[in-house]
Amino acid sequence: MGGPDFAVEVASKHDRTWDKLDFYAAVQTRELLVIDRDPWKLSLLRLENGQLVAVGVSVLPEGKPITSAVLPVTLKLTPRENLVPMIEVQHQQDGRRWNVDPVIHGR
Repeated sequence: MGGPDFAVEVASKHDRTWDKLDFYAAVQTRELLVIDRDPWKLSLLRLENGQLVAVGVSVLPEGKPITSAVLPVTLKLTPRENLVPMIEVQHQQDGRRWNVDPVIHGR
């Protein structure tokens, strides 16, 4: 049946998020968003010629937006004073915005 069109991985210290790219490519995941937390970074990878390749990165302080080809959204890191950054998701067609707090409680 194939993999997801869009997947999200939250990278944690000592996990194997970046080692799973071949798996995601093998099941034909069209896009993968990796959220790194040390330091904070959003990385968007897209399936091209059977491999997941980096197509965009959002890091602080500039929080440059990255655009999905699968979902009609852009994503970027947005700084917050004395807090972890937010992930801002903006709809490409109507401009609606959502802020996602990437904190995983208890970790």
